[in-house]
Amino acid sequence: MKKEVAASFLVPVLILLGACASPSGKDLASRYNAEGNYDAAARAATEGLQKGETDPWLYLQRAQAYYAQGKHKDALADADTAVDKEPELAAARLIRGMLREQIGDYDGAIADYQSALKLKLEMKNPDLARTRTICALARLLYYKKNQKQPALSLLDDQYKLNTRDVRVLDTYSWLLAHAGKDTDKALVMAESAAEFFPSAVTLETLAYAQAVNAKWQDAVRTQENAIRHAAGFPQGEPYDSYRNTLINALRFYRISRLPQPAERLLWIQ
Repeated sequence: MKKEVAASFLVPVLILLGACASPSGKDLASRYNAEGNYDAAARAATEGLQKGETDPWLYLQRAQAYYAQGKHKDALADADTAVDKEPELAAARLIRGMLREQIGDYDGAIADYQSALKLKLEMKNPDLARTRTICALARLLYYKKNQKQPALSLLDDQYKLNTRDVRVLDTYSWLLAHAGKDTDKALVMAESAAEFFPSAVTLETLAYAQAVNAKWQDAVRTQENAIRHAAGFPQGEPYDSYRNTLINALRFYRISRLPQPAERLLWIQ
């Protein structure tokens, strides 16, 4: 399963989910978080609260800053407060779910994701927020709870709503290929995702789907392309864990008995 670093995943999500009318404290905290200045973001949110601002987004912005600082318990406490203050705020459930997932509270994360999907997603881009939530929920159900069919059904329903959603195409393809079900369908979806948005992630999924379908030479070439994309990620980015790409590439080379171009594999060590 591909993992994403929570701090950098939460930044775009917080920007995506932020409400339009913003008190000054939330404005500052949001801006500093977007800039990666987490100390300033935490201070701005705290000062806003001390001044009597009551917007639950102040707690969510501070939670994101705290998490980036390694203060995981404080981050989760702020997310809990935001949920307590505004139980119908889907963003609070979603962000708390992300935090719970990152600390290994998978049952709690699943409950929060499911709750968020039942609420009105009053956000800047509700469709994208919903897609993110469904994909995160499906991965947890599949990998952490061994509920493979419910996870696949969840993605299938979302796929029928939008057959060009790259996040759904990528996640659904990866899980289908992993499950060994409808591998030809997995390959078609992976090809679509890589065509719509070529990246290290979508290309690795495509290589995996090609390998499952015994297209080994195609898989090696695609994996090499994924490595080229991954090589450009700086330390701390969501897909900095692309050591997995190196491992997968070696497996593809070994199975297909093709030469191993070591100079390329060294790019991401």
